[in-house]
Parts: sequence; structure tokens; C-alpha cells
Amino acid sequence: LELLDRAARGFAELGMTKAHSEALRGLASVQGNYLNRHDDALETFQRALTLAIDAGDGRGEGHILSVLGALLSRLRRHDEAQAAFERAVVLLRAAGDHATLAKALNNLAYLHVERGRYADAVPVATEAAAIADPATQSAMLVAIRCTSAIAYAGSGRGDQALALLAVDEQELA
Repeated sequence: LELLDRAARGFAELGMTKAHSEALRGLASVQGNYLNRHDDALETFQRALTLAIDAGDGRGEGHILSVLGALLSRLRRHDEAQAAFERAVVLLRAAGDHATLAKALNNLAYLHVERGRYADAVPVATEAAAIADPATQSAMLVAIRCTSAIAYAGSGRGDQALALLAVDEQELA
């Protein structure tokens, strides 16, 4: 934590806005996801977002919003999480960052599943699966298929859910 904080301050002193914003994103993630310092994390995320927005770094803003959305989802602040994921998707799609976009889409789909909105989750998860790179994101594809399977099962499409899970079993064997 101390190293991340020092790195963020160092980048700020050097005027390296993108690096400063990325360091703050990492710091916020550790604060919120590993240390359960949620208030500190939310404040740090806000600082990172402000830097990214001021720098016109849409990709960076999208990445921050995606990670922030995950934390907000964990905190059961679903409306805020959904807004963060939706904005992240727009920004990451515009930036052409397919790897982070696939993760943001899967997180949004899973949020829909958590809220019982299975029919809303299916197209989002389907898009995530379509853009994830099998060569570099095989674990993400397994996660996306699991999210899709839950969404299919919840929306009464059990056969499609079972087919997706069978694929995962073959890949994991």
C-alpha cells in the first residue's frame, strides 16, 4: 500500500498524469478489495477519475470505472455499479480496448444476474464472449460462459446453460 501511494505521489510530482491516475486506480483497488477500506478506496477512485477525465484519457477513465463498478457491486450499491459499468463500456468500446471491455461487460452481465435481470444479462454476456480473445483471455472466457449459463438458466433456457457448462468442463479437463 505504501509503495503504491509513493508511486502515485511520485508520478504526480513528475506531472505524469496517466501514470498517476493508473497508480491511484491500483491503490484504490487494494484499499477496497483487499483491505476493506471502502471509504478510502472510493475517495482514491474519485481522484483517479478526475485525473483521467482532466487528461482526456477515455481508456484510463473506462478502466477506472470498470474496477470501481466491481467495488460498488461488492458493496451492493447496484445502481451506481451499473452506471459505472455502462459508462466504462462506452469508453472502452471507443478506445478499442477489447480485453478490458470484455471484463467490464462480464461484470455488467453478472450484476444483472445478481439483480435477477437474467434476460438483460444474456446479450451483455454474449457480447463479452464475442470480443474476448481466446488466446489471451481463456480464464475470462470461462467466467463469461459461467455468467452466461446462469443468465440462460434464469431466463428459462436451461439447455443453452448446460451446453455452455459442458464446454467449460471439456476445456478444464
